[in-house]
Amino acid sequence: MREITLEDARGGFTAHAIVYVMVMAALIILNLAFLTGFLWFVIPLVGWGIVLALHYLFLRRARNADGDRQARTEQRTATAKRAA
Repeated sequence: MREITLEDARGGFTAHAIVYVMVMAALIILNLAFLTGFLWFVIPLVGWGIVLALHYLFLRRARNADGDRQARTEQRTATAKRAA
């Protein structure tokens, strides 16, 4: 299984956000063009928005974990240099 890098994850989130905006714009236009009396576009807007927010939080957590991993590696390197 291929390991997903932070850059891949960022690209995936960006694509997800772009598709979200495009689809929601189309749904809003579609709903308002055929005034049905019910603004149903709000349902997918909120539902998919929650999923997009979770995707962002996952990406942010992965970025923080990557930063922590780099800090621990630098700390080990500095400790090893002092010990030598």
